[in-house]
Amino acid sequence: MREASIERKIVDAVKSKGGLCFKWVSPGYTGVPDRIAILPGGRILFIEVKKPGTGRLSPRQKRVGDLLRALGCTVLVADEMEDLDGYI
Repeated sequence: MREASIERKIVDAVKSKGGLCFKWVSPGYTGVPDRIAILPGGRILFIEVKKPGTGRLSPRQKRVGDLLRALGCTVLVADEMEDLDGYI
């Protein structure tokens, strides 16, 4: 299974719960998570999607994730749907 397959499943799962799942591209600022999921009740998740079996973050991705967490955000790394159990 490819990263794109996992990403598609995440988008579908968020939509099935009545939420939105945006692709996040931030020109000029590297390392941002792949997706922003906005769920009912105002819950927001930042999700970095990885190819199944890898799950390894670049130093920049780790740094950005740490910055978002320090601001109180929920940041997840997912290489399979089970990584998101309890969040979506």
